[in-house]
Amino acid sequence: MATRIGADDDRKLRLLIGLKLLGEELLEDRENSLYAEFLPHFGEFMRGLKGAGRK
Repeated sequence: MATRIGADDDRKLRLLIGLKLLGEELLEDRENSLYAEFLPHFGEFMRGLKGAGRK
């Protein structure tokens, strides 16, 4: 399973899980002013990360 999602070691797997949890929280509570400035940057980062996996 971990290899299938691009996490061939524990460090990468922890990063992917953390990003998944953070992304869910940001989307669930997107109206929170704490997240307002960060959300667009997170989206850009995730698009770049997903694009990098296709190369």
